[in-house]
Amino acid sequence: MRALALALILALAGCGGTPGEGGNGESSIAVNTSDVGCIRDVAEGFKALFYDQGKVREAYETFVAEDYKQHNPMAQDGRDAAIAFLEPIYEDNPQHRMTVHRMIVEEPYIVVHLHGQSSPDDLGAAAVDILRVEDCKIVEHWDVTQSVPAETVNGNGMF
Repeated sequence: MRALALALILALAGCGGTPGEGGNGESSIAVNTSDVGCIRDVAEGFKALFYDQGKVREAYETFVAEDYKQHNPMAQDGRDAAIAFLEPIYEDNPQHRMTVHRMIVEEPYIVVHLHGQSSPDDLGAAAVDILRVEDCKIVEHWDVTQSVPAETVNGNGMF
């Protein structure tokens, strides 16, 4: 059940702005409106708010289009559906973490390779999110997720 919940969390992780800190500790976002700059800003801003800080509502309302299209068969379309699913999970499990290991940005896509864990001792799951950006908003999401094994045959690990 824990693996299924983690898979759903990772499935809903979709992705402009540049992360920054305001004087009160709140995030401040500045959006670049050129296409290439916009996509990079969306990638960096969404990573900072959602993956790094777990600020579900702020990340999705800032960077995700209302009619966000979801290709994971276990998740509903729409920004509000993603927020409604993700917020309680983050609120009920403050140890949940999503660590981004690499991010590739090539117009109009953002590819995020990450490690999701429900707690520090959880092996978690490896995931790749593919996000399509249009008009400085994430409009579409695909993902691939697999459990992280305790040992690998090749010894290389997943990250």
